[in-house]
Amino acid sequence: MKMKREDVVARLRELTADGVAPGMVGLLEAPPGRKPQPALAAASRWYRALPAEAREHVRWIAEEAAQTSLFGVLAVLDGVRKLDDDPHLKLELRLVDQSESLLLNEERGEYLHDLL
Repeated sequence: MKMKREDVVARLRELTADGVAPGMVGLLEAPPGRKPQPALAAASRWYRALPAEAREHVRWIAEEAAQTSLFGVLAVLDGVRKLDDDPHLKLELRLVDQSESLLLNEERGEYLHDLL
């Protein structure tokens, strides 16, 4: 199997968290459609009225929120954050190709959330 656990975590980050903040900021800068949702239109007016330094803080907050969210999902997959009460259910995340299956969140080794 060509991909390793580190590669999967990096790719998950690229495909999810890394795109969320720019996407959200893009929505704030220019809401789509002729008649955007009222909440989005109001947030856009507020954001565009902010000074440049404050807009940078909003961008940073969006980036941190996206990364923290992915970190939390990986921590759940690692079993560090529990889904239920004792005895705990366990989630398994597998990378599967035509000939192999790799358990990504195995109990031994480095946690996925630490690879982030």
